[in-house]
Amino acid sequence: MELITWVALASIASGTAAVIGLIFSSYNVWRTETQVSKQTKVNSAQLSLELIKRVREKDFADIVDQVFDGKSNTCDKITLERFLNHFDMIAKFHEDDLLDVEHITQIYGGLLRKIKNDAHIQAIITKDKTLFQPLIRLYDKI
Repeated sequence: MELITWVALASIASGTAAVIGLIFSSYNVWRTETQVSKQTKVNSAQLSLELIKRVREKDFADIVDQVFDGKSNTCDKITLERFLNHFDMIAKFHEDDLLDVEHITQIYGGLLRKIKNDAHIQAIITKDKTLFQPLIRLYDKI
C-alpha cells in the first residue's frame, strides 16, 4: 500500500478513537453528576430527619402546638426565639444547598406558613431587619 493510504487509515483510526473517548468521557461525566445529585438528596433527607428531632423535643413541641393554636404570644420568649433561630438555621442550610426545599416543605411546610402568618412571631422576626433573613426568604418560597 502506498504511504498516503496508511496515513489516511491512521487518521481515520485516531479520529474514531477520539470520538469513542469523547463518548466515554461524556457518559462518565453524566454518571458522576447523577450520583452526586442522588447523594446530595440523601444527605438532605438525613439532615432533615436529624433536625426534626429538635423540633419534637418537649420545649419546641409545645411551641409548635401554640403556633398552630394561634397562641404564640403565650410562648416563653426565650424558647420561642431559640425556636425561630432553629428555623433560621434550617433556612441557611437550604441557602447553602445542604437542604432541599422539597424536604423542608414536606416536613415543615404547614408550620412555616403558620409562622409567616402569625402576627406575634412576625413582630419578633421583623423588629431587627438584620436577623432572620434566611427564614424570611424560606417561608416566602413556601
